[in-house]
Amino acid sequence: MIFEQTLPNGFEYVVCPTQSPVVAVYLWVDVGSIDESHSEAGFCHFLEHMLFKGTKKRTTQEIAGTVEGSGGDLNAFTSFEYTVYHITIAKDRWLTANEILSDMAEGSLFLKDEFDPEKAVILEEIRRCEDSPERQLYYGAYQQLYGNAGYGRPVIGFPRTVKACSALRLKQFWKHWYVPQLMTLVVCGDVDVAHASQKI
Repeated sequence: MIFEQTLPNGFEYVVCPTQSPVVAVYLWVDVGSIDESHSEAGFCHFLEHMLFKGTKKRTTQEIAGTVEGSGGDLNAFTSFEYTVYHITIAKDRWLTANEILSDMAEGSLFLKDEFDPEKAVILEEIRRCEDSPERQLYYGAYQQLYGNAGYGRPVIGFPRTVKACSALRLKQFWKHWYVPQLMTLVVCGDVDVAHASQKI
């Protein structure tokens, strides 16, 4: 049985109990590259990277170390229509995943010593895409179909828009889109629905 609930602030959560010894926790945010303005191209993807780079409660190393030290795995992806953060972890430690995803979504810091190196990482990622014939064919097909906006732009953005992005501007983008009514948390695994609902 799948349990779904929407809280008064618009935050939605879904609990899917199973007999699995692990629990998968997914935070879906209803914002993707089609929601960006032309000058914001790549901001969703940049933001996905930055949410792993330190919060008010945890350093970059503590975010990854806490999950991996518990035998878990964490990752994220950005698409045209949404951004997703996910952690898979042992069932008796799923609350750790819940707390870390909440911390990332609400308490990220956008520190300069993390922001600038991550911008360089993304620019290198864009360069690798430009060297990939398969990616260029994919981008070209979408641009022919949709033009220079929305689905016609690569999710990863352009060098010029990523270079122009400041920590302040990205933080403003984050505060605008990362709000309860645009978020859904999905918990799937061997959990008690009532307990999970209370903790979420």
